[in-house]
Amino acid sequence: MIKRMLKNEFVKNVLTLMVGTGFAQIIPLLAAPFITRLFTPAEIGVFAFYFSIVIIVGNVAAGRYETSIAIAKTDEDALNLVALSIALSFLVSVISFIVLFVIHWNYSLFDGAISEYWAFAIPLLIWIFSSYKSLSYLAIRNKKFRYISLSSIFESSFRAGTSILFGFLSFGSVGLILGGMFGKTSSLLVLLKSTKKYLRSFKDEVNYSKMALLARRFNKFPKFDLPATLFHTVGDQGVVILIIKLFSEKTAGLFSYTERILITPVSVFSSSFAQVFLQKISKKYHEDELGFKHLVSATFNRFVWYSILPFAVFTYSSKFLVPIIFGPNWVELYKYIWVLSPYIFLVMANAPLGEILYIIGKQEKLLVLKVVFLVLRFSSLIIAYFLDFTPLMSIFLFSIASVISYEINIFIVLRTLKNKQWLTIAFLNLLIISAFVLLYNIL
Repeated sequence: MIKRMLKNEFVKNVLTLMVGTGFAQIIPLLAAPFITRLFTPAEIGVFAFYFSIVIIVGNVAAGRYETSIAIAKTDEDALNLVALSIALSFLVSVISFIVLFVIHWNYSLFDGAISEYWAFAIPLLIWIFSSYKSLSYLAIRNKKFRYISLSSIFESSFRAGTSILFGFLSFGSVGLILGGMFGKTSSLLVLLKSTKKYLRSFKDEVNYSKMALLARRFNKFPKFDLPATLFHTVGDQGVVILIIKLFSEKTAGLFSYTERILITPVSVFSSSFAQVFLQKISKKYHEDELGFKHLVSATFNRFVWYSILPFAVFTYSSKFLVPIIFGPNWVELYKYIWVLSPYIFLVMANAPLGEILYIIGKQEKLLVLKVVFLVLRFSSLIIAYFLDFTPLMSIFLFSIASVISYEINIFIVLRTLKNKQWLTIAFLNLLIISAFVLLYNIL
């Protein structure tokens, strides 16, 4: 049976990405005892703030046309979409530089935590981040999963290694920012190598008229997916910015590092699976719509039922592991891990459903869901601030709001596909409500 599974192309691709992603995620965990002893929670909070800006703008810099690369009908279309995406992201980077130049003379972006001149590196990082996303979709299309794995490993290695080096040199938050720059640049170079064969035909197959035609054909992506992604990314990454402004850099550092710790084991499987799953279901949707719906439904069920126990064990054990691994400055980190665990579990459960509305052309529904996502998460923190909640209880309320937004997302996607997974959804609700009641009593 195992031999038969290993011969299955889908399983092999998932395992390829899992191994690469696993190594890539283990590296930050191995580096964590050094990072948390070399940098304070406040310094990590400033770093998270900096890269939140990069991720927010970088995720929409290409007009979301990069998402269509994997589902384009021909390789020529895919290459033109790559060119369109990279060109748009360059234009947005230039605009970002102008905006930051104006802000530099009128407003303190970092409140004295680091030099304001570091803001001028953000546009370059936006272009690198967005270009990486475009090339990763091209790699997914051409099943270059080994290179996607390698790019993750290179990014983690360079980020961890340079961050530790600059930490020993007492660079503070700037050391972490430089580590992030080196990491993302190295991953982009790896993907450039993997797609070199396809990019060679740019000169022959890419032209402005074809790019303009495809821009109109896939206009739902900038019309609906771009604002939806912007709302989602602001609702996700903008939380760090809001926490810094409402609470403190320390709270932002604890929050961002908690997300990183929890998402690390989750993404070892779910992100690998989702990337390969995207390629498989995109093809399945065009060939067999009924089979497509059944595949999505069955995969969602397996994700929920098979991941509960290992996730619960990992979350509970954090209370004993955090002081040993991260040092005395981070003792209260485990409380943030416990509080955010129900929300992160739903992030994992949602992995098979993440790209479904893109594929079936329901971007308008996705836009509404992302607005709900942003409003619930931001309003929870603002309400907690005005009610004078402690930072931890504020994150507790934020976690509840995040769970509600993800549950709405799961319900809408399954309803759109006319899949009634009432048993799984009822079990999820019971499990999460029980977890929140238990956490409230403990905290």
